[in-house]
Amino acid sequence: EFFAMRSVLDEVEAIAARDFEKDKGRSAGLDSAPTCDVGLEIPQVYRHVTQALLGLQFLHDELQWVHGSVKLSNMILKPSPGGSTLLKLAHIHTGDVFPPTCKGATRYRSPECLESGKISREDDMFAIGCCIAAMVTGVVDREKGIKGHFGNNPALIQAATRDVARMGDETLGSLVRILLAGKTQRMTARTALSVMERAAA
Repeated sequence: EFFAMRSVLDEVEAIAARDFEKDKGRSAGLDSAPTCDVGLEIPQVYRHVTQALLGLQFLHDELQWVHGSVKLSNMILKPSPGGSTLLKLAHIHTGDVFPPTCKGATRYRSPECLESGKISREDDMFAIGCCIAAMVTGVVDREKGIKGHFGNNPALIQAATRDVARMGDETLGSLVRILLAGKTQRMTARTALSVMERAAA
């Protein structure tokens, strides 16, 4: 399914999930849905994060790939049979180096990635933590940067951590704190998925 998804990304991007939350007046796609400090409802967050973690687990464990660009704008929502919505991860980066000319939202990059330019599975998991914070709080960091010009990394991490304090869900708050922790303390996609599934049961 991931190979099929990648082959149609150009089409998907052009129409980016315009059906998402129309009844609430939100625009399409996970990068634009949370706005004005109004986040998604907790059940939606659980559903989206679980699907994203399923995708990362497949990439990390089965394909031995790193996504390298996990952020809300690369979480594409597609209609699935039965009227539900399926989240797919777009723009999978196949290398292990963050290109000097590649722009990206600074908040989604882990401290070690910004320092070394190396992309890792742990970097993907740091980004998932930032995505959860944005989904729940509605605070979306749209700041762009180029490698070598990322600004104040500690301040960015502190901002993401402050988002956690605004959450009303203990599981998500704990998950974000762990994912934004140091590289060696971060969960794998498989472990984080287990946490989400237990909490949703």
